[in-house]
Order: sequence, then structure tokens, then C-alpha cells
Amino acid sequence: MLDIITSQGIGAVSIEEVSRRSGIAKTTIYRRYRNTEDMLRGMHAFQLTDTDELDDLEPSLDNFALLLERLIARFSSEIGIKAVGVLLSSGNAHLNRLVQQAVRPERDRIAAFLKRGTQAGLLRRGLDIRFLFNTIIGSMVACATFPTKLPPSTTPVTASAPAPDEERAGRDWATQLAHLLWPAIAA
Repeated sequence: MLDIITSQGIGAVSIEEVSRRSGIAKTTIYRRYRNTEDMLRGMHAFQLTDTDELDDLEPSLDNFALLLERLIARFSSEIGIKAVGVLLSSGNAHLNRLVQQAVRPERDRIAAFLKRGTQAGLLRRGLDIRFLFNTIIGSMVACATFPTKLPPSTTPVTASAPAPDEERAGRDWATQLAHLLWPAIAA
């Protein structure tokens, strides 16, 4: 269903389309769901892998960039960044509930990082964390939706461990956004 939603929009989701794409007979789907709305309601929540190692990062510019890098890596590998944008903007209550279950822990992790920075005197007091997080998500979705061609890497790449362009783009986005936002949030 998520592929249908991200490629054609929520209006394209139907039992017939899900059946066609999945290869599951319509009768099998109808045994479980009464209609498309019931099928959407039955979608399971997205579960991102837990990243406890990020929960206690000391507030610094480098760690802020690392937090953003891990955020984009988790979203791109586990949900799909474009899917996050489509689902957040859908207005469908069932889809918004699912995305919020995946997004809320990430927002809370960044909020805790910013609060630690404020308490340590490194970051400004009164930061609008919700606005800042929405800015981060908006930037992430925009960069994934409208990618730019990357210049050749200056980092040596070994034959055994090449860095994919998408991973490199995520690191570049995280570093650039962290450097852009840090002066605005620093004390």
C-alpha cells in the first residue's frame, strides 16, 4: 500500500490495486477488510530500529550533525523519505497516526538533545522545538524529492566498501543543515 500511496497518492489505494500489485486475490483481501477505509485503518505502524546510542549525545555541532545523519539514514532505509513527506501531508487520519508513531520518537530524541544543550548553556533558551523539528523534516523531504547531482567524492573509496551516493548525500545534507541551524540555536 505504501508504494501506491507514495507513487500515486492516497486516492489511488483500492483493494483492486493492492490485489494487482501484491498478487493476493481480491477475495482474500475482502475476507480481512470490508473496504479500502478498513484496509487503511488496518495498516500496521512503522517501527524504526532503536538507536539508544544517540540518546545521550553531548550537545555539540558535530553531534547535532550525527543526530541528523542517523535520522535521515533511518527514515530512508526503513520508511522512505518521500513516503514520510507524502504521508505527513496526506491529511488521512490513519496514515498520520502511523507516521506519528515513527516520527514522534525521533522528535523526542532531538528535543532531548536540544534541552540538554539549553541546560548546559550551549543553546538558546526558548527554542521552538516543534518548529525546528518540522524544519528538519521539511528539509530532509525536499532534498530527497529534489536531489542534486553530487560532485565527485574527495573521500577515498575502497573496493570492498564503496559509499553509495544516497548515503553520502545523507551525510552531506546532515552536515550542511547542522552548520546552517547551529548559529541560530547556539547561545
